[in-house]
Amino acid sequence: MLQRTRGSLVVINPNEVLSNSKLAVVSAQKRSAEWALSSLHSDHEQEIKQLKLEKDELQMTKAGLVEDLNVLKVRADLLEQEKKAANLKLNEVEQTAVDRVDKVVKACNSLEESLNSEVEQLRNQEMENAQKILELERAKSERDARVSELEARLQARVERLKELETFFAEKKAELDDVVNMKRTISELKDENIKLTDRLQLQENRTILPAKFDMSGKGAAHVVKLEMELDRLRVAYKTLSKERAGWLITKEENNDLRNEVERLKQWRQRALIAENALSENKNELPTTSPLIPGLHMSDFSPARTAQLQRENELLLAEQGELSGRVNELQTTVEELTSQVQCLTEQNNKLTKQLSSSNAVCDYQKADLSSTIIRRTPVTELESERQVLVDLRHRITELEEHLRSSEEERQILSERLESLNMKGEFDPKTTKVLTLKGNPAAQVGENLFNEVTYLRRENATLRQRIKVLEDCVVRLREKKSESDSLIGDESTVGSVTMVVNDRLKDNPDPLTELASVREQLRVERLRGDRMMEMFDKASSKFRHTCRELFGYRISMESAEDVKVLSMLDQDPAGCLLFKRTDGKYVLKETDYVRALPDNVRSLLDQSLPGFFATLTLHQLNQMTMLA
Repeated sequence: MLQRTRGSLVVINPNEVLSNSKLAVVSAQKRSAEWALSSLHSDHEQEIKQLKLEKDELQMTKAGLVEDLNVLKVRADLLEQEKKAANLKLNEVEQTAVDRVDKVVKACNSLEESLNSEVEQLRNQEMENAQKILELERAKSERDARVSELEARLQARVERLKELETFFAEKKAELDDVVNMKRTISELKDENIKLTDRLQLQENRTILPAKFDMSGKGAAHVVKLEMELDRLRVAYKTLSKERAGWLITKEENNDLRNEVERLKQWRQRALIAENALSENKNELPTTSPLIPGLHMSDFSPARTAQLQRENELLLAEQGELSGRVNELQTTVEELTSQVQCLTEQNNKLTKQLSSSNAVCDYQKADLSSTIIRRTPVTELESERQVLVDLRHRITELEEHLRSSEEERQILSERLESLNMKGEFDPKTTKVLTLKGNPAAQVGENLFNEVTYLRRENATLRQRIKVLEDCVVRLREKKSESDSLIGDESTVGSVTMVVNDRLKDNPDPLTELASVREQLRVERLRGDRMMEMFDKASSKFRHTCRELFGYRISMESAEDVKVLSMLDQDPAGCLLFKRTDGKYVLKETDYVRALPDNVRSLLDQSLPGFFATLTLHQLNQMTMLA
């Protein structure tokens, strides 16, 4: 193989390159083996030292055990002597011991019966208290639901009253317009009657009295006035419907009063239940004769105080509801008085219409009996012009009325949409924002109470178990007829045994908390180890890239990507796949472009392949330079 370097030719033997690469590989393997051997030697020395230390410790423990064995032998001799003396004493006090054991067993049996009865009483009392608490909670939930329903209904009533007030204002304005329109209708109707009579008696007209007005209007205008009269009648019907609606709201307010009365009854029931609970609490004994320090007042004081606070809150809410009901009653009375005023105005308008109809009939009869003279043509032309002007004016007013109706409809739709979105008038409505959620506080109190009761139940169960074990042991002692001293110590140390058992078996909740804390510490330690491993692996990859000139990345568990730092081609990467414990190079365009002497080393040695590839890339860089 010939290579040209800056004007000179260098002959490179491939066998020498292969041998050099193999020597480099062997030297690297030798260095790694020496390093591994040195590390194993140091580990072996450390293990030997540790085993020597353990051997010394075992010898020391053996010497201590020998000394303990000698001491135990001496004690055994002393115990044999004491046993002989005790046997002599036992023969003397055997009869008295049997009598005293019988008395102790009887006392234990009576104590056991009393303990069982007290435990049953405590369980029954706890069951009754739990049932009462459940009943109170059920009553409280029903009251809360009822109060929320009443509040919703009150809110609906308030919104209904607001709508009725706005509707009342609109209807009042419409009634004012109706009064004005009726006045104009009466005038136009009179003029229409006059004009029709004049047109019918054109040929026989005479001079009219001065009291009659000569201005008139056409028949079409009269039809329009009749339509306006029909519209006024429809408005009167709508007013009557609104009055019926007011009566319905009055009945609903009566229903609301009935609901308030029911709420008062629920409050009385809650007070009765609270008094019964306090009486039961007073009837219970203050301390338990079995377990000193256990007070019966520790069962539900927080629950009782909580129920008292809830009753006070319900009383306050009831006062607010009664105030709202009074306000609604006053508003309903005011609106009923306004409706009565409207009905009176309507009656007055009907009377005015009837009187105007009577006047029209009288004037019609007077016109029919009066001879009318012919009017000149100039007056007819002027009257026609007046009719045309009035028609234009009426059309303009109708258009204005139509546009105002459309605007009113649009505004009412906007108001309804704003009400649906939750908008309110700050002048009439005040929004209260609670800083603390009462439901969350109640839930937290219940959770604390449940945890306290669970701990107390666990301690009581442990005490009961210890007492049962003591009773079983006493019965066994009775059957075996042991010594009096042992029996007396067993009977007198019941409380000490209970306390020792409680120390040996702590609260499961505290154990669970400690286990969770240990788990959290282990997780933090594992995360720290993973971070250290990531840093070490990244540092190792960086070192390999700087020393050997290759960047290695794991695409998957079986695929490896190798990129040379000397190759300028971005696509010049080598892809290896692990099959049967060996790495096999995948065929790519870059691999096919490699020379044969480089590719021939793949089956022989991968380190030799990479060394030859590095030399090839260096030669390529030298030739390009």
